[in-house]
Amino acid sequence: MRIFLFLFLSQFCLAQSLLLLERDKLQLSPSQLFIAGDFNNWQAGDSNYAFVNDSLWTELSGKISFKVTGKSWQEVEASAQHMPITNRELFIKNQQSYKLQVLGWEGLKPNAPAVLPRGLTKLMPSQELTYQGKERSIWVYLPKNFNKEENYPLLYLHDGQNLFSGLRGSPQKWQIAETLDSLNSNFIIVAIAHGEEKRIAELSPYPNSNYGGGAGDQYLQFIAQQLHPFIKEHYPVYGERAHTFIGGSSLGALISVHALLKHQDLFGGALVFSPSYWFNPQLAEDASGYSQKKRTFVYQLIGGNEGRDAQSNVQLVLDMEKGLQSASKNWIVETKVVAKGEHNELFWHKEFPAAILWLSEQMRNNDGARN
Repeated sequence: MRIFLFLFLSQFCLAQSLLLLERDKLQLSPSQLFIAGDFNNWQAGDSNYAFVNDSLWTELSGKISFKVTGKSWQEVEASAQHMPITNRELFIKNQQSYKLQVLGWEGLKPNAPAVLPRGLTKLMPSQELTYQGKERSIWVYLPKNFNKEENYPLLYLHDGQNLFSGLRGSPQKWQIAETLDSLNSNFIIVAIAHGEEKRIAELSPYPNSNYGGGAGDQYLQFIAQQLHPFIKEHYPVYGERAHTFIGGSSLGALISVHALLKHQDLFGGALVFSPSYWFNPQLAEDASGYSQKKRTFVYQLIGGNEGRDAQSNVQLVLDMEKGLQSASKNWIVETKVVAKGEHNELFWHKEFPAAILWLSEQMRNNDGARN
């Protein structure tokens, strides 16, 4: 007992805080447990934040937003009824212990048919939709007044699990279908599920010294060379860059800006919500040196309460706007800073209508200018 107490106190002195899980050991649970949050770019299965015997020593301090997960976001804590819950928030003080009660697991609930919103369907598996040897979940939203005899503009969005009600992913959704229906929008939306534990790699152009990544070019090639031809073949979209756009949030926003540089002949603009420019600072230099030859539309959104270094994140967004506009007059950039905006789906849901309306207006104006 003395040896155990000595080891406990020694560990407590070395670490700043201790997180203790409280859960029903008889309930089905993931084989390994972690926390994922704003401190590690929401990476599930991060070995730096793994529980050992339901205990996690951590050097985190201050306010954090997080969830308890398994190895991937397919296994995430939920209510006792296995329903999605909001992110946890905790203010950690040095050398304190905190109990985290987990009631259930969203990814381990009994299988039930998903109720999807009007206009949304999941694509059937096919060779065209296989990425690096694995089938990728992809959903397509069709406008409320869809007519197969007409052509429609196209918007690709990343992190598809978090965009539509009825899908397993973040507890809060962007509610894309309901929003576009209410606006009578004519966009066809293609939502691509993220790669779970490979999300960071897929959505980042370059490696980050702390978090890895850097496989973004391969992911964009999948969209350009496999997915886009498939969509053009099976759906009545215009297909050319003046009516083809891309967008996402956080790392999804980061890779969307990179897509405008690497695939300038395919994408005519991007919706860039809460971009993680800090993850790949090289992107700002790339953008500022790229003289766009055709009108390209960028809608940037950032909140004043995003992360621990919110002020720096806002400045990076403003710097990106300045760099693009100084590189070429054909970069049409709209930047919106919302003082109380936070880095979450609720914020992006509220701001999506203004963003899609702006993009629609720019597209119409661009059609009139024939550029």
